[in-house]
Amino acid sequence: MPTARGWLGAADVSGILYAVGGATSACPTKYSVIEAYDPSIRQWQTKQPMPTARSHVAVGVVNGIIYVVGGIADCSGVYLATLEAYDPATDTWTTKSPMPTARHSPAAGVVNGILYVVGGRDNSQNWTGTVEAYDPATDRWTTKASMPTARGHLAAGVINGILYAAGGAIDTGGFVTAFATVEAFDPATNTWTTKSPMPTARWALGIGVADNRLYAVGGADAQEAPLAVTEMYDPSTGSWSGVAPMPTLRGWLAVGSATNALYVVGGSTCNLGAAAGCELTTSEVLENNTPAGTNVVVQPRDTSTGNVPVTLTFSMVTHAGDTTLATSNTGPTPPSGFQLGTPAIYYNLTTTATFSGNIAVCITYAGTTFSDPSQLTLQHYESGSWVNVTTNLDTAEMIVCGSVSSLSPFAVFQKLSPADVAIGKSGASTVKAGANLTYGIGVVNLGPNNATGVVVKDPVPAGTTFVSAQFAKGSCTVSSGKVSCAVSQPPAPCVFTSGIVTCNIGALAPFSASNPTGAEIELVVHVTAPRGVTITNTATVSASNPDPKSANNSAKAMTSVR
Repeated sequence: MPTARGWLGAADVSGILYAVGGATSACPTKYSVIEAYDPSIRQWQTKQPMPTARSHVAVGVVNGIIYVVGGIADCSGVYLATLEAYDPATDTWTTKSPMPTARHSPAAGVVNGILYVVGGRDNSQNWTGTVEAYDPATDRWTTKASMPTARGHLAAGVINGILYAAGGAIDTGGFVTAFATVEAFDPATNTWTTKSPMPTARWALGIGVADNRLYAVGGADAQEAPLAVTEMYDPSTGSWSGVAPMPTLRGWLAVGSATNALYVVGGSTCNLGAAAGCELTTSEVLENNTPAGTNVVVQPRDTSTGNVPVTLTFSMVTHAGDTTLATSNTGPTPPSGFQLGTPAIYYNLTTTATFSGNIAVCITYAGTTFSDPSQLTLQHYESGSWVNVTTNLDTAEMIVCGSVSSLSPFAVFQKLSPADVAIGKSGASTVKAGANLTYGIGVVNLGPNNATGVVVKDPVPAGTTFVSAQFAKGSCTVSSGKVSCAVSQPPAPCVFTSGIVTCNIGALAPFSASNPTGAEIELVVHVTAPRGVTITNTATVSASNPDPKSANNSAKAMTSVR
């Protein structure tokens, strides 16, 4: 928002958010500015200023016209009855009949084309429960049944023709009493009803409505400290529940609804009475990108990259919410016989929407490399294991789809074709006690497909201690089930941890006479066993691929100590 300010009002007209009036905490800076935010282009525009510069206003929208009422124009302690109407279509203001009761910090809501203004503080310095209704069609005000709890700095929202007034405060003798009170006004019967209180007592808060639920955002506590808390009220159950807090502590803010989202604008991060400079230009959004309905299509933006690689279709959403995506290169271990692409990507999906039935999930894997895209599957991590949920694979468009009934991590895995990795091991038949013993370990892939994730593990045998281990790929021979290799390239180190040598060979192409590729490992140990002991060393090889021939996955060498 271009102008930093608190104590402002906000309204939405045709998907555009308008921030009106406001002030800094240092007198006498009051603003007449109105600034408009278009979420589709993420830009603010300054509009024709309000005729009366003021803060602590109430705002409502009737038939596309924004009405701004009440407030404070200066620091004299005189409060306003002023009502001014802004038409976004023409960018013009019109002065209307003043409110009967001048006041600051009331709340407002619109029911059936009538603007209702509730609470606030009047020019007798009384906190009031006065309710006055304005009819734009006649430009006349009428008085309605008073709100049971007199208070100001409250907020209001309208759901199904009922105005809900929440929170607020009074101050007596310099001490602030913050309210958790929620009272509901029914204009049809001109009556008030007390509802379940907010979990958090507060004032100078904002309220927004989305999907027939009331969201109470931010505000200040009885010590005048700003809050980040967000709580949601569901009139159908009469209950409150917690929602993710705002990233920024702020009170004296405004909340508006636009394009299935709640926008928090302006406010202050300092306690009331602090010097100017704490007012905010920033806006924060509580998105509801998953509206209620059937066959609801959502494309959440990846919070990690800003990309949109996932499309979800909810068969039924009963209450709107926000669906989020965060990709990561780490996640649960891939299932046996499958591997991730390059780079590795896990898709972590969550939603606050209430839904039933199935969700169709389609992931675009463009930018990720797989050796055989025809073998791709979409898998969903459920109850501690991966489940193949694939329903369709389009390799031309690079999209894989599946069907699920819940959201949690997803990943695109390639099903690996079988490979036959084989290992051979050699070592001296005898060794002197106290000498070093060198083992040669050869590994090949006997095919018929490429092997990936090839790993050799060799527990250092009893009676020895580890000295070194390294491997390199080169030309190998296979004879009578035994593998031996000759390498010329520089070796890479293996890892020795907890008594086990691990060599991550990686990928191996199928071995053949024309392509005798394999890997050779050199393991050196120091013999601590006494004379007469036989040292037995066994190494094993594995791959990510299924391996139907396990008999050649291990090899051993026996050496007598002399």
